[in-house]
Amino acid sequence: MIILAAPLQGYTEGIWRLAHAGVFEPYSGTPDAYCAPFLRVEKGDVRARDIRDLSLSATGPVATVPQIIFRDIEEFRLLKREKCTRKDMEYGEKTENHGK
Repeated sequence: MIILAAPLQGYTEGIWRLAHAGVFEPYSGTPDAYCAPFLRVEKGDVRARDIRDLSLSATGPVATVPQIIFRDIEEFRLLKREKCTRKDMEYGEKTENHGK
């Protein structure tokens, strides 16, 4: 069974993911991966806060799965151009969820 920790905006930022893994990892109580809050476009640019948050836990002991959310194809292209996909951020295999 694979266990993923879902994001809860405002609570499960990078600091929490690192602290949670640090406390529970010795006891084998960590999930297999943490899903990060969504990377999104705000005022025509990718939010720097989201990128910083994701990079904070990128080197942690448990995998972090980045997620993107976009309103239209232009926002998707911006996120792709800024290398905000899982594969581009060197998180390994790319996964896609089209909301279907």
